[in-house]
Amino acid sequence: MGNFFNELKRRHVFRIGIAYLVMAWLLTQVVGVISPIFDLPDWFPRAVIILLAIGFPVALILAWAFEMTPGGVKRTDALDAEAPQRSSMSTGRKLDFIVIGALVLAVGFLVWRLNHGPTATQSETAATATGTPTLAVLPFANLSDDKKQDYFADGLSEELLDKLANLKGLEVAGRTSSFYFKGKNEDLRVIGEKLGVENLLEGSVRKSGDQLRITAQLINAKTGYHLWSETYDKKLDDIFAIQDDISKSVANALSVALGVGDLGRVEGGTRNVEAYDAYLKGQLSFDADISISSLRGEIDSLERAVDLDPSYALAWAAIARAARYAILFDDPANRADLLKKSQEALERAQALAPDAVPVLAASAQAAARSGNWTEAARIFRKAIDLHGDTVLAKPYAYFLLYVGKGKTAVGYLEEIRRIDPLDKEIPYQLRLAYALSGKMKEALAEGDRGARLGAVPSNMSGGALELALGAGDRGEIKRAVDTNNTTADPGVAINIPMMKFLDHPEGAGAELQRLYDDPHNAITLRRQRIAFWAAYFGDTNLALSALKSVYYGTTGSTDPETVGSLFSIWDPVLSDTRKLPGFKDFVRKLGLVNYWRTYGWGDFCHPVGTDDFECE
Repeated sequence: MGNFFNELKRRHVFRIGIAYLVMAWLLTQVVGVISPIFDLPDWFPRAVIILLAIGFPVALILAWAFEMTPGGVKRTDALDAEAPQRSSMSTGRKLDFIVIGALVLAVGFLVWRLNHGPTATQSETAATATGTPTLAVLPFANLSDDKKQDYFADGLSEELLDKLANLKGLEVAGRTSSFYFKGKNEDLRVIGEKLGVENLLEGSVRKSGDQLRITAQLINAKTGYHLWSETYDKKLDDIFAIQDDISKSVANALSVALGVGDLGRVEGGTRNVEAYDAYLKGQLSFDADISISSLRGEIDSLERAVDLDPSYALAWAAIARAARYAILFDDPANRADLLKKSQEALERAQALAPDAVPVLAASAQAAARSGNWTEAARIFRKAIDLHGDTVLAKPYAYFLLYVGKGKTAVGYLEEIRRIDPLDKEIPYQLRLAYALSGKMKEALAEGDRGARLGAVPSNMSGGALELALGAGDRGEIKRAVDTNNTTADPGVAINIPMMKFLDHPEGAGAELQRLYDDPHNAITLRRQRIAFWAAYFGDTNLALSALKSVYYGTTGSTDPETVGSLFSIWDPVLSDTRKLPGFKDFVRKLGLVNYWRTYGWGDFCHPVGTDDFECE
């Protein structure tokens, strides 16, 4: 055996093998670099590796049988017979130069690759081994005439990189590597190879006056195909808020497109990016004035989402919610159709993902709006057991306001405010909860906070009017009406004619009765506003009649389409109305007494003896 290894060494088989392996490795690296540049087919690098593997044993055999001499290639046996010592030493020196040269080339190429990103083979092997999607965020291009806007484009790129790096299940290339390509017009497939990523996010920023247009697009680095794209048009008032807003939107979209992060795996979600985009556009938002026309547009977007993906349970749940909410704004003649749409959408959502958070929330809200408060409470308890008490804190806080438990609702809403202090919907809810709890100072402060956040004027001023009426503050009443006289709030039609009686209340009762009898004012929010004004001017009987017409409709039985706005019966302005004997019959008919006896009494009504109760 020893003689055999000595013979291998004498015939330079080891040196030939080492030289072959080094040169083969170098060749595969070169092929990996030039393949995407020359758009070579996928099979070409594999074919080169296979041929090199086949050639390795052939090279060893040839090294054993032949040697290079000044006179050409000769058989080793014949060469040994002629001049073995001289042949061996000459060939050895030549092979030493070959091996050393190959090693120098290999080291040089390796250093170059380290300075220009990982090789295609390395990145593909890593991605295959982990199964984790990989992404690089390229610097967004500044297309504005003002080159000083580069900082904003760079800042947006960094915001996106930070947001996406926090998505679970996604590997994001570092900033230094990504920004290496700023201003370089290099093929995206080559960039993907150099950075070792499967996907690239690129975009542009264009500023014109006070308007800003931002585009973002996700690209498959290997094929060059676009997976997702979006354009954002924003007003340039707070560029850093815009960065945050767009980075969240893009992160959410990529979470769906790449199937990563909590959003990408949410129960009842979708893998269809177009469906997800339509869902986002159709989400009921408190960041804008809500009207029946905007609600119809939102429902249309949501219905497009389920057309694109019929298994999209969250979109079905959103349709159920939006259709229910539209009832508060729409003509009473359309209530039946909207209720049917809401119920059918909820049934689809429940069949697809019964335990998803939005589906449970929609189910509980539907039960509450139907007057089944105990069932709603049961669903909320189930949801809290499954998902924790913070996930559904906002809808549960609304539910607590419905049933007259404002003090308990305050605790939930304050916790949401602590976690998400910029949520524009919370000031509206929390101010109401404070008011129902008798904390008027805190309610006013929360209203001011909402104004600073830019909460929707119609939402904030509507609630401000109710508080001002309850406090009897004519200055605040005028201010609330003045700030809400041009919005889509249907209650404006009641506020404007009543303002002339503010300083001269004579005749206010007759005007309110006229407004109450007008069929155009049968809309829920107008009847509620009539009740508030009637209570303010001391006509508690008309106030109670207006409330009953809201929640009983025209049939004389509880109207499930409008119970969702029940919290208004606990407003401070209605305190005297709640003392009427008819109010007790009213809440019995709404089913609240049965709920209170099961889950505890609220802040405004308490039991008297074993069978009776009273409200204040």
